Amino acid sequence: MLAIYLKILFLAFAPVVEMRGSIPLALLQYNLPLLAAMTISIIGAWLGGLITILLLGQIEKLIDFIPFLKKIKEKIFLYTRQKHEKNFRRLGLGLIFLLAAVPIPIIGGSYTAGLVAYLFNPKKSTSLFLIFLGLIIQAVLIVLSLKIGKQLTLSYV
Repeated sequence: MLAIYLKILFLAFAPVVEMRGSIPLALLQYNLPLLAAMTISIIGAWLGGLITILLLGQIEKLIDFIPFLKKIKEKIFLYTRQKHEKNFRRLGLGLIFLLAAVPIPIIGGSYTAGLVAYLFNPKKSTSLFLIFLGLIIQAVLIVLSLKIGKQLTLSYV
């Protein structure tokens, strides 16, 4: 059973896949209890946000040692901040929550929320809490979509 829990945890931790893959696998393939599937998946996905926020600073320091990479990084960060600063000012920390809550690859999830949190630099503990709350909402949305999909499938059989 531990091996299954670890598979679910690592799948939820995997970028792009995250909970969109781990919860359906846990529920449909491994028949895990709902609370266990959601808890393990939320923890795995949250670790992705945590590592994103903590490691990007270290990666940025390494990039800064190479002048041409530093220049590219600064252009990307400047462009991204200019393009999205209006949304961040308008939505504030809610943007981090919303990004974590959206179960759409690349647009939403813990990595995207962590990246936005890193770029706009709010307090790390607040960002991590908002990512956690958003992931709870995302998990509920995924479970509801599975339940609705299952009911639709049964009604056509």
